[in-house]
Amino acid sequence: MKKKYFSASYRLSAPLFFLLFLLFLPFFCLAQYSVTGKIIDAKTKEPLVGATIALLGSDIATASDENGRYTLLIPTRPEPAVKLLFSFIGYQNTEKKWTLTAKITNLDVALTDGTDLETVVVTARNATEQVRSTQMSTETLNAAQLKQLPVLMGEVDVLKTLQLKPGIASGGEGSAGIFVRGGSSDQNLFLLENAPLYNPSHLFGFFSTFNSDAIDGVTLYKGGYPAQFGGKLSSIIDVNGADGNREAWQFSGGIGLIASRFSAKGPLIKGKSSLLLAARRTYVDAFIPTVNRLNENDKEFTKIPLYYFQDFNLKADFQVDKKNTLALFGFWGNDDVSFDQATRQFSIQWGNNSAGLRWLHQFSPKATLNTQVSRVGYTYGLKFGNPQLGTSGGIGAKLQDYGITSTLIYAPDSNLTLKTGLQYTNHEFGQGSIDFNINNNIANTNIRIDNNLYANEMATFINAEYDFNRAWRASAGLRISGWESRQKWYANLEPRLNLRYAFNDNFSLKANYARTNQYIHLLNSAAALLPTDIWYPANNLILPQFADQIATGYVWKINDDFVFTNEVYYKTLGNQSDFKQGSALFGNNQVDTAFVFGKGWSYGSEFYLEKTRGK
Repeated sequence: MKKKYFSASYRLSAPLFFLLFLLFLPFFCLAQYSVTGKIIDAKTKEPLVGATIALLGSDIATASDENGRYTLLIPTRPEPAVKLLFSFIGYQNTEKKWTLTAKITNLDVALTDGTDLETVVVTARNATEQVRSTQMSTETLNAAQLKQLPVLMGEVDVLKTLQLKPGIASGGEGSAGIFVRGGSSDQNLFLLENAPLYNPSHLFGFFSTFNSDAIDGVTLYKGGYPAQFGGKLSSIIDVNGADGNREAWQFSGGIGLIASRFSAKGPLIKGKSSLLLAARRTYVDAFIPTVNRLNENDKEFTKIPLYYFQDFNLKADFQVDKKNTLALFGFWGNDDVSFDQATRQFSIQWGNNSAGLRWLHQFSPKATLNTQVSRVGYTYGLKFGNPQLGTSGGIGAKLQDYGITSTLIYAPDSNLTLKTGLQYTNHEFGQGSIDFNINNNIANTNIRIDNNLYANEMATFINAEYDFNRAWRASAGLRISGWESRQKWYANLEPRLNLRYAFNDNFSLKANYARTNQYIHLLNSAAALLPTDIWYPANNLILPQFADQIATGYVWKINDDFVFTNEVYYKTLGNQSDFKQGSALFGNNQVDTAFVFGKGWSYGSEFYLEKTRGK
């Protein structure tokens, strides 16, 4: 019955979305004039993501992409000179009067930081943009806004900030894991520079791995994802890394109660390339030995294990020419807990690492290609031993990905934007290894159990956003995802739809629908008290999870100071997996038989009143 329900749902949805794409085709027409360029910070020369560019006296507007680039398409020439407004949260608005002397005009704009102004914008998104956009169930913050909010022990934390938003709950006090609209913590996709992080936490979940000095902004999608995102059921947390400074070197740092951080950014070749380095480390392990030594004569005192975490971010970009940009990025982060006594020793290490190369090519003001290759790794390991008995051993798990993604963005006119692309990832799963050694006068034995699994994940997608008129706007997408493991293939259609009806510039109604599939399961054992993360692939015995979510709501810009939003959602989940209690996580070659499956649903109404400017 489950299989029949699963197949019927996407067969009914797909024709509807193909019809929507066909309806878009008659509207493909070329704009007469276009203004293209890049929005940057006037001091640092860093690109500004999500800046608004608007043609004054009309409803024509656009926003800069993740590289600060924009293209504003003007269907008709209203007059020889046009007035453009450039704005960005926390920066002073800039007006430019520009003469349209050619079909394609280049205009780069540098905005001045407005944090010293009497009025400081602290909202997540511009209120007018919230009303205009088709996207709902979305929260967006930039680095300046993150730093204006209260911090935990001196650390600005992205995930703690997002938990202030409706529909997002934490796993408990001091936990960095989040639960979005009733989903589980493993149903969230964390992206840093468009590369996934499988465990985004330090200190057993107390802090996230995202260093505020290396972050330019974050967008969280709770539903109705754009078609380029997939692989998880509950949310997408897209963290955009900061860029270096192409003009001058800047250094910053901070000392907190738990950790200290340092960052440096500056030009490699002035005006053409930049470098960013950011590092963070705890220093608790420097004081723990002293505390243990002072209490060694106290029989009731339990020796404290040594602990530290550290992470390191790197990013370099190179402006090859006006149409080509290369960016190299890397992230390394790990936690280490260790305990050393004469009769027992143990240590726990876990961490993420990622590296990648991105190529951005602009064919024309209307077409841009973004291609990225990346390698992502996650490892977990626990080692233990007894020096007196000569025994030692360990358990561990790992996950390693090699991926490539290529996305083409095409905007043939001011009303239509198309985004299409291909994605491929090769997964290697270290299911859970055991290594045990006995080396003494009595015996010399070595036992090792290791089992690696492999999977291939692929997807193609297309998304179209179209303005029918001032009131109606739609974004429709279709994602086709595929998965192969143990010679078992899965292919699924994932339709997406977002609709907006604007009564005026201050009030709009919205609705969305999305189907998503998740092919990777997180194994948890009730008997395990440690953060043992073992990811396991869907195969011939384990079905992929899937979810359907529908939501509707409205955005009301009360005035220039306040915005009120309300969303109602309903989500159904299928093939939800759990792990049988008492089943072995490590060294188990029959993990497939330890899964149990079920279904679920969640629903709710989210109310949010937001103060958009001032203190």
